[in-house]
Amino acid sequence: MTERSEHPRLAHQIGAREGAALNYEGERVMLRRDVAGVVDVPSGELLVCDPRGRSDDVVAVRVPQASYRAYVTSFRGEYAEVRQRITATLAIRLLETGGITLAPLGSHALTPPVEDPDDPEDADLHFVGVEGPAVLVGDRRAWSPVDYGGQLPDGIAEQISLAGDVRAVRVASGLGSGGYPVFGGFDVNGDLSVVYVAFDMVFEGEPESWQNATVT
Repeated sequence: MTERSEHPRLAHQIGAREGAALNYEGERVMLRRDVAGVVDVPSGELLVCDPRGRSDDVVAVRVPQASYRAYVTSFRGEYAEVRQRITATLAIRLLETGGITLAPLGSHALTPPVEDPDDPEDADLHFVGVEGPAVLVGDRRAWSPVDYGGQLPDGIAEQISLAGDVRAVRVASGLGSGGYPVFGGFDVNGDLSVVYVAFDMVFEGEPESWQNATVT
């Protein structure tokens, strides 16, 4: 299982600018942000889960009935240690607003938080359980636990269809099986603007990257 991140470290991960050069386990890596696809949520319940339903830890979030873009931040190294692109963060953009503050999902969450008694920084955070290579984000009522395949076509993300041609996105789960935090980005009015899934990619060094960081 992947170690669960402390909440302050999540802010550093999300805040890194695209193209930032960071240190990942001693190797210089570059961040890249791409559109992963579109997520339709006709039921008003956004679901983050293991696509095949092999974990009981799912996260459901109450959102307006609409379609949303999903963005994936990934990285690849310059040398052999990080050859393939690895997912760092998945973001589902609900509102096009700025000034994002990171916080637990609070009353927007339909599922209870998964507490880690050994890590007080994780209080009130939600975690999605993964027993394979991918995470699915889509409409809660349209999803059913079927096998969508193993490795993703481009190694990072793909657009898929659920029941009734409802669009969803399947994203590579960082380094694989584990428990990954799902939390919210709130705008200046306190409205939930972004739902984030962080894959525990905690970078070291390059302090100037963090000093200039903005949450997008």
